[in-house]
Amino acid sequence: MLEYLTYFNLVNAFIVIFTVPAIFLVNFPESNKWHKWGCMFGILSEIPWMILAWLLYNQGQLIWGSILLNVCFTIGYCIGVYNYWIKPL
Repeated sequence: MLEYLTYFNLVNAFIVIFTVPAIFLVNFPESNKWHKWGCMFGILSEIPWMILAWLLYNQGQLIWGSILLNVCFTIGYCIGVYNYWIKPL
């Protein structure tokens, strides 16, 4: 059980480390050079969210809302990656 708690805490730490910058960077004006980094931090933040949803699902918790939001945010951040990183090339 201790190993699980340590892993759970690590996942939560990564959620905070990547989600908080994503929130602020996405909301910067588009003229700001850091704005395009918001979607990259957002994509990185979705990985621990997926892991957390999977861990909770394996414990028998029905968290369909979190999984649905995770899919929607991932699609949204992928659109941002395409618009700011792939399309300009």
